[in-house]
Amino acid sequence: MKNIIKKIIKIKKHLKRNKKDKHCRIGLMKNINKKKKYIKYLKKKAKMAERYTR
Repeated sequence: MKNIIKKIIKIKKHLKRNKKDKHCRIGLMKNINKKKKYIKYLKKKAKMAERYTR
């Protein structure tokens, strides 16, 4: 998760300097979606663990 966030920050800095870099913008969107999916997975995993510990 930490690496994904670092990538997102790095790409955002790059896009501030290179506003027309469409390829990089696509990479940013992919990384943002990857982060969202991972957070969703962790929440689901926590619920599963909670169910089986009762």
